[in-house]
Amino acid sequence: MPVLGKLNFNYLHRAKLNLYTKQDKQIKTDYHTDCNIKHTVALFSLNTNNGYTEFEDGKKIKSEENNLVIFPGHLKHRSINQTDENVKLNLNINLKDVI
Repeated sequence: MPVLGKLNFNYLHRAKLNLYTKQDKQIKTDYHTDCNIKHTVALFSLNTNNGYTEFEDGKKIKSEENNLVIFPGHLKHRSINQTDENVKLNLNINLKDVI
């Protein structure tokens, strides 16, 4: 519980590990929200690489090891893979009823 134990929440809706393999060029996924309920996203980067998460307004979150970013789940975002490391790993946690 090293990551979950640091978050203040009532209900864990979903947690998944994203693994992206190294590509020759960066590929941008479509903008999306993670689920259709009111939620908060906690995105934890497990390694440093040149991939990132981008929001519709252009703001970017770098993939830096041990970095946790929390944002409202209604914000559309997308993943961009890495070209420098063999894998990009992040833990995507969706929380309902965050206090």
